Amino acid sequence: MSSRKLRSIALAVTAGLLLALLPAGAHADALSDLEAQIQRYQNQLAQINSQAISVKNQIADTQARIDQLQVVLGQLNGQLLENNARLSANQARLDDVVLAKSSVASLADLKGKTVAICCDASPDGVLLTAVLKKGGVSQSQITVLRTGASSSSLTALIAGRVDVAFVHSSDVPTAGAKYHVLAVGGTILPQYADSFMAATPAWLKANPALAEAIDLAWFASAKLFNTDEAQWVKNAQAYTQNANSAAQYQQSWTELQSIQGWPTVGSIVTSPIVSFNLGIAKQQQALQGQGNRAAAQEMDLTPWQQAWTVFSAHQSSY
Repeated sequence: MSSRKLRSIALAVTAGLLLALLPAGAHADALSDLEAQIQRYQNQLAQINSQAISVKNQIADTQARIDQLQVVLGQLNGQLLENNARLSANQARLDDVVLAKSSVASLADLKGKTVAICCDASPDGVLLTAVLKKGGVSQSQITVLRTGASSSSLTALIAGRVDVAFVHSSDVPTAGAKYHVLAVGGTILPQYADSFMAATPAWLKANPALAEAIDLAWFASAKLFNTDEAQWVKNAQAYTQNANSAAQYQQSWTELQSIQGWPTVGSIVTSPIVSFNLGIAKQQQALQGQGNRAAAQEMDLTPWQQAWTVFSAHQSSY
């Protein structure tokens, strides 16, 4: 029997003995006092229950509003895609990483661990499936904590509530030396894009040369970022009017390099890759209406392909 139960029994027995030893009048007063205390506790319990019901109602109301907003978001995404065609890459790969305690040395070590993700309907949810598959671990062999935000996942990791967290690459320095990057999203699922650029078919038809020039500019910028840290830092300082120190821009460059988000290859935007990303968006119900059309109706990769042909033939000129 636990010490807590023993203490409770001892207190109850002691109270009973004291009551039994009291004179009749005092006995009645003691009982009355106990009844009053019980009534106060019952009133407090009723108040707590009332507050709990109120909180539950507020949570339900908030969730209902979130659900409504998600429906509206899906409708807006569908409307945007109704007249849009895929144009080119923006950030070709995710900037999410898997951050872990030192005791988790490999993906196979995830077995039996607690993992924090934002939510299932997010890049974290998609990456989690891929990470587990690569590590040979099933989801039933881990405990998943859904925190609602990448920053909250980081907080849970630092607080020791989880062993592993899916976080933004910029969170890695905040975590400190006690944690290490176990996997990079762009390496685990290189076909999973962070974002694309898009334009209406009418605009593409009216501005084919400009569309190609935009994609050429993307290739040139990506090449500079990947090959010339000093120039990129200088450009970043000029663009932001020195809002941060050179050291901070250098740290940002290092963090961004780690995700390999801007590879200068034409194969980062293909029909299968666009279809893969649209499939995820549809699976997560992020698209509705016209957004659920066949993937072929959502893309025109001609400007991208033409830009790559020019860039790949003259890379030294960019």
